[in-house]
Amino acid sequence: IVGTHPLFGPQSGKHGIAGLRIAICAVRDAPDARRDARRVAAFCRRALALKVFQVSPEDHDREAATVQGLTHLIARLLLAMEPLPTRMTTASFDRLMQAVDMVRHDSPAVFRAIERDNPFAAEVRDRFFALADAARGDLDAE
Repeated sequence: IVGTHPLFGPQSGKHGIAGLRIAICAVRDAPDARRDARRVAAFCRRALALKVFQVSPEDHDREAATVQGLTHLIARLLLAMEPLPTRMTTASFDRLMQAVDMVRHDSPAVFRAIERDNPFAAEVRDRFFALADAARGDLDAE
C-alpha cells in the first residue's frame, strides 16, 4: 500500500497540476513497500510533472498538521468574521484573503478530517491558541 496526498486542491489545480506537489508514503517500512513508493513517485514525476516528496506517514502527518491544519483553521476563523473589508486593503491582507478563498468552499468534512483525524493537529492547534492568548495578554497589559 502506498499513500498519496496531493498537496493541492481543486482551486490550486484548476488550470493544471504540472509543478504542484504530492507526498508519497510507503505505508509499511519494508523493501517491497519502499520499491512500490518509488515507482509511484516516478510515475507522478514523469507522467504528471508533479514535484514529489517521499516521506514517512508520521512525517507527513506532522507537517500536514501545521501546513493544512493552520491554513484551514485560520481560514475558518476569518470566514466567521465576514464581512471583511474589501476597499481599503493591503497587499498582505489581499494575499491572506486569497488563501481563505482557496479553502472557502471545502466541505465541513474536509475541515474535520484535517483537524480531527491527524494525530498531530491538536498539538498544533493548542500551540497556536496558546500563542494567540499570550499575544492578547501582552496587548491587554499595555
